[in-house]
Amino acid sequence: MKLSRPARPARRPHPRWLARTLVLALLVAASPGTFAQPAPTVVPTPDTPFATVNGVALTYAQFYLKLQELAGAEAAQMLIIDALRQQEATKLRIDPTAEEVEARLAEMIAERFGNNLDLVADWMADSGLDEGSLRSMARGDLLDLRLRSHGVNPTDADLRAFFDEQKATRYTIRDTLQFREIVLADEATAQTVAKEIDEGKIAFFEAAAKYSTNPDTAPHGGLVAPQIIVFLEQEAKPIADALATLQEGERAKSIVEFGGEWYILQLVRRQPGYELTYDEIAARVRRDYLNAKAVPADEYYGKLAREAKVTGLDPRYIAVANLFGEPAPIALGPADLTTPITSGTPPAAPPA
Repeated sequence: MKLSRPARPARRPHPRWLARTLVLALLVAASPGTFAQPAPTVVPTPDTPFATVNGVALTYAQFYLKLQELAGAEAAQMLIIDALRQQEATKLRIDPTAEEVEARLAEMIAERFGNNLDLVADWMADSGLDEGSLRSMARGDLLDLRLRSHGVNPTDADLRAFFDEQKATRYTIRDTLQFREIVLADEATAQTVAKEIDEGKIAFFEAAAKYSTNPDTAPHGGLVAPQIIVFLEQEAKPIADALATLQEGERAKSIVEFGGEWYILQLVRRQPGYELTYDEIAARVRRDYLNAKAVPADEYYGKLAREAKVTGLDPRYIAVANLFGEPAPIALGPADLTTPITSGTPPAAPPA
């Protein structure tokens, strides 16, 4: 199943309580074999048109120049760190196999998107990523943990003890609920739409698709992904309160104001929480254990950077070069040792 979709117009930001469900943060994936292998990338020449605007071609040379201006230093730093990380992985012989990368992708899509491939495809389209990018992310995630936890070899007893310690906070599925929403800009419009629903002129999901201003949920009849109730209560209390006493399929009679917008709400379902067993999530427990025992990222990569030798970097990125290798001592001349430093006093002008 292909996940790639044409890019769509930028969306308005999610409310924080909804963004929690789609945070990527790190990353996404699908079950093994779900992704088709990426097509070979065709590297454009500098003169290849990147886009055409009103008949005027913009070249990749212009595109790359703009990228250098906006994010060149960041990209240079990331490339160097990636190279250092790969060198360490090769030296330690811990490169992940293709099968391991696919398995990590499977875990990621389950963790981040609940195995919903539509959400994955939407996120890819919004972020400008392709399937090769996702695999690179998963591979980088594996390498990072293997490097920072190198030498940590937990026994089954260690992992089970960790699971027991973390069960209540980490390995218990919280109570969730799912609902539909119609988001509107003002109360008067919300009252009008609610009246149409009450009078049977339009179904809730049809009204959401027709009237809701939230482009993420409107195409799905206003359906919001399952929300952990305790988080919803913390981050969107008016919405949580309106849903608290509803029966499944029932609409909240009151319109809810939240974040400067007006919500018409309908409860879809409640799902009680439950405890996971060790055998169900043994791989996840191992990864969590290794993360808990791993060298902190800033410490690990700081050491890697100090031990690196980076030369030949474009002069415009001298600040990036200074992040790598041991800092050079500051050379002080005799005048530096004898001239007092007076804060706020400008240097004297040179003699004419």
